[in-house]
Amino acid sequence: MQTDEEGRDNNVLPRIEMVDGLTRVFHREFFNMQYETQWQIAARKQDDLALFIIDVDEFNAFNALDRRSGDYALQKIAKALSLLFRRATDFVARYEGDRFVVLAMEMSEAQARIHALRVCDRVQSLRILNRQTQQYLSVCVGYVAGVPHADQTPQHMLEIAANNLKLAKSLGKGIMHGSEAISLSENGVCLAE
Repeated sequence: MQTDEEGRDNNVLPRIEMVDGLTRVFHREFFNMQYETQWQIAARKQDDLALFIIDVDEFNAFNALDRRSGDYALQKIAKALSLLFRRATDFVARYEGDRFVVLAMEMSEAQARIHALRVCDRVQSLRILNRQTQQYLSVCVGYVAGVPHADQTPQHMLEIAANNLKLAKSLGKGIMHGSEAISLSENGVCLAE
């Protein structure tokens, strides 16, 4: 016979297994399962789906100076993302290291672009100072949004977002790139074209 306390612990256990221990957002494995399911639903219903990949600029050098500061930065960024993407259909996860991924159901390209700009601005507003560069941490964002096509796979959309992130990072810090436009960050503010 289970005690009430054991029953409560068992109910909490599945939630713990879905969440990254450091950042308290979902972890990559759980994201992978949810992404495939949500992609299939969006393809079947012909609904918009937005996918964001967010990478912290120059994080390895920042983290090398002080690992605790690096952990703190990741926690703050994860919390900021969770506050930006708070609809029931939004899904924030730590993808790997200093990289996060966000899945947003029923979000158009125009809405995704606005959210990508907000991500850049919000992270900059956290004012997490990189003592090495004397600049605040920033992020690059690669995103894609639209209706998934049945003749493609979820991996295809993920690859587009990853390629958009790669392009953004090749252009500098605090830059976003998506399916509609490139926006540059100047003095920590993301600017729309």
